[in-house]
Amino acid sequence: MTMEQKIDKARFTLGQAKFDLTMAKEQVRLNDSQGAPMLAKEGEAKLPGLREIIKQRRAIYDRLLAGEDVPEEELEFKSPREREEEQYSD
Repeated sequence: MTMEQKIDKARFTLGQAKFDLTMAKEQVRLNDSQGAPMLAKEGEAKLPGLREIIKQRRAIYDRLLAGEDVPEEELEFKSPREREEEQYSD
């Protein structure tokens, strides 16, 4: 994979992570406004983990922009559902 392709992939996965956080926040808001406080609290518990993923994705993207090479494995991104499935399959 070329450096340009890695940068594009890192930018894309950073966008995916930001989208996941936005969707999680929206789900919390909906659950809270529709009278499902337990679901809202469950969703809120996931937000710090999603923010951490964004920090990791941003760091990888910044490293690539600075000219540092990054292993392709670090560019792989799993959605929250994929991470959850992987966690329960172990």
